[in-house]
Parts: sequence; structure tokens; C-alpha cells
Amino acid sequence: MATKTAKKPTAKKTTATKTDFNKKFKNIQTTAKMLNTQIREVAVEAMDVAVENGKEWTNEATTRVKTAFEGVTIENGVNTIKTTAKNINDYSVEVAEDLVEGALATGKSWQGVAEKAIKGGLKLANKQQDIIFEALEDVKGQVVNGAGRVRTLVTKARQN
Repeated sequence: MATKTAKKPTAKKTTATKTDFNKKFKNIQTTAKMLNTQIREVAVEAMDVAVENGKEWTNEATTRVKTAFEGVTIENGVNTIKTTAKNINDYSVEVAEDLVEGALATGKSWQGVAEKAIKGGLKLANKQQDIIFEALEDVKGQVVNGAGRVRTLVTKARQN
């Protein structure tokens, strides 16, 4: 059993620790305020640049949209849709043909595997059948032999 007790910290060490903690906390507060001020300054500068360049960006976007829509007509749009639909249809037919060809090739491969499995299964079943008949013949021989021994024992027991 322990007989010593822990010593209580002295008041001087506690005060020094509290003072160090307070200094570090004030340093953190000062650094946080400085960072906050710098972030605000950068945000204000970014907003000023966005406002200055916003008009130029708007004009550039408007010019590009107008240029893009100058050649657009309903007839051109319908023709583009028809061409795209035809291309999609042709591609779908090609993919379907590839899928069918792949399915047929895979089917042939699996048909060969199944054929080998069936032949091997039939050979295995034939061998198992032979083993069963041999075992039955052995059992029959043992039963006949055992029956003969039992008769001999019964006959000897009657004679005694």
C-alpha cells in the first residue's frame, strides 16, 4: 500500500503558469485580429477588381453569344437534330450487331464447355455405376459367405 501523497503545487508556479497561458492567449487573439483585417482587405480588393472587370466580362459574353446565335435558324436546328438522330440510330445498330455477334461467339464457347462437361459427367457416372455394382457383388458375396457360416454354426449348435 502506498504511504506517500502527492505534493500540492506552490502558489508561485501556479501564477507563473497562468501568466504564461494569458500571454499566449493574447498572442493568439492579436494574430487572429491581424489575419481578420488582412482577409477583409483582400476581399475588398477582389470585389473592386470584379466590379471593374465585370462590365468588360459582360460585354465579352454578350458579343460571344450574339456571334454564336447569328447563324442559328429553326431549319438548321431541325437538320442538326435529324442528322444527330440518324447518327445515333446507326451507332445503336452497330452496337446491337456487335452484341449479338459477341453473344453467339460466347454461346459457341460455352456450348463446347457444356459438351465436354456432359461427356465427362457420363464417363464419371459410368465409372461410379461400375464401382457400385462391384461393391454390391462384394457385399452379396460376404452375405452369402456369412449366411453359410451362420448355417454351419446353427447346425453345430443343434447337434450339441
